[in-house]
Amino acid sequence: MNEKDENPLNDWLPPPATRSPTLDTALLSAAMIVGILMAAGVSGLLAPQLGFELSETFFAELQKHPISLAQANALRLLQATGHFFQFCVPPLIFAHILYNRQAYRYLYADKLTSVGNFLGSISLLMWSLPLIQLAYTLNRAVPLPAFMRSMTDNADTLTKAFLEMPTVGILCANVFAMAILPAIGEELLFRGVVQRIFARATRSPQLGIWIAAAVFSAIHGQFEGFLPRLLLGAMLGYLVFWTGSLWSAIAAHAANNALQLVVAYGVQHKIIATDVDKIDAFPLIPTLISLVVTAVLVYYLHRNNEKNKMEYADRIKLNV
Repeated sequence: MNEKDENPLNDWLPPPATRSPTLDTALLSAAMIVGILMAAGVSGLLAPQLGFELSETFFAELQKHPISLAQANALRLLQATGHFFQFCVPPLIFAHILYNRQAYRYLYADKLTSVGNFLGSISLLMWSLPLIQLAYTLNRAVPLPAFMRSMTDNADTLTKAFLEMPTVGILCANVFAMAILPAIGEELLFRGVVQRIFARATRSPQLGIWIAAAVFSAIHGQFEGFLPRLLLGAMLGYLVFWTGSLWSAIAAHAANNALQLVVAYGVQHKIIATDVDKIDAFPLIPTLISLVVTAVLVYYLHRNNEKNKMEYADRIKLNV
């Protein structure tokens, strides 16, 4: 494979190793604008057909009037469509244009990891859930400015509409729209590209992980959950760093979201008993167990992947 196969734009772009993170950021931003325009165009065409008018008062009306199951399904379709174009499409455009046949290698999506890494990745996020819940409880104690509160309320309103799951079919639709699709899109964008750009800019894989995690958390617009989502994003970033594969992060991300949906479904249908009055109580024993098991899994993944970590650092330097 010659250089032109790897980078069809090499006539007017610097080689990957010398291309600046600023230029990569500009190129990714252009791809994201394309994705946003595509999402807006497709949503604009779909919304009237589904009985919705996407206006400035959309969320206000949604808060005032409970929506029907048919309307919730229509919103779910709009959400999934928008997510696909805003999160899945831009990193694929970016990687394919710049790296052509090497696009999926650049995104760390060209190979799986070992069974131990794969199971360890999923287990890490599962066992860390009590710690994430503790972070959420602490985050909620922080007062938010009015604009952040408004963004959080809008996002919460939409989430509550989606979480009404009267049937197993709706649960399965939510698993696809709120677990599998977001896991693929968000990992492609944030861990596949954004994390790499910041790692090159700071010359530190660890700083790249945390900065990308902060961007990942902020872009959700739910600032009551900024801290737990920051920790979640950092763990996902480290999974790619440790395992050398985006698929470990995608699998862990999807499993984490799907588990929460299944629990919500179980609570709604009284399959899982819960005391609503104690839902925000500090669960001391589960949190301590979570801390110990999470630490063991982090140690395992960190110590058993020296080769992957060295390769990750080298590829960041070469931008390949």
